[in-house]
Amino acid sequence: MALIGFILYIGQAETIGEYFDPRETSEHQVEFGTPETFDFEAGCWVVNVEGDGSAYEVEYALMENGTASGLAEEGCRADFEAQTVDVQFSELTTLDLAEDSTIKVTITCTEVDACENPIYFTNSYPTVFSLFQNPSIIITGFMCCMGIFMIPFGWMLMMMTKGKAAQVQLQQQQMVTAMEPIDEIAGGQQQMEMLTTEQVYQMIRGEMPEMNPQENDVPSPFANVDTRPRKNVETKSKGGSINTPSGYTHENPPKDDSWKNWDEA
Repeated sequence: MALIGFILYIGQAETIGEYFDPRETSEHQVEFGTPETFDFEAGCWVVNVEGDGSAYEVEYALMENGTASGLAEEGCRADFEAQTVDVQFSELTTLDLAEDSTIKVTITCTEVDACENPIYFTNSYPTVFSLFQNPSIIITGFMCCMGIFMIPFGWMLMMMTKGKAAQVQLQQQQMVTAMEPIDEIAGGQQQMEMLTTEQVYQMIRGEMPEMNPQENDVPSPFANVDTRPRKNVETKSKGGSINTPSGYTHENPPKDDSWKNWDEA
């Protein structure tokens, strides 16, 4: 989008340049030697002259019923600024008109043959506003601005996608590692182990599953000896019953006196 907008801007550079050329956008112009009277609309008017304007001294007199009633107020903040490629313009002043006014413009030159170029009066606000009413310029500005805005936004999305891809790749690597052969047997052959549901669940959560060690259940090579490992089972003393003999002896009597109660009964 930024590239398309830049190409459109290059194609319309001449049209855009006309909006900032006082020779094209000015509503009034005055030459040295002949005072002129013009009707100005309310607004901020920019006064430009081609070339160096240091020799120009201009008087802006407000006229009422053909008589000068004072000078126009100077100094306002204008959005218009003369910018051309072939000519350099100088800004003499700005006129701040609160209402429509009639102004008599008189030019005085402080140097001989230094005021040959006319001065131009451009109403700042309408000129700049007309620039943004051009559909082709609006499309060009929209493409450039949106393209520049989308560049960092697209970079953020790319980094987020890259991070998720790295996480998926890590989980895939963990799955491959977990499914690799865990035991090697004689002759270089390997045995694969199927993952349980709990191990798959741990893998989805990004945890390495714990593989259950295989029990060594190889029978003993001797006929009368069993060498397989067995778990030690603790035997607890228990009282006797009708079918089971008592485990209590004289050296290991019961801790309570229930047997005395039984004998007495």
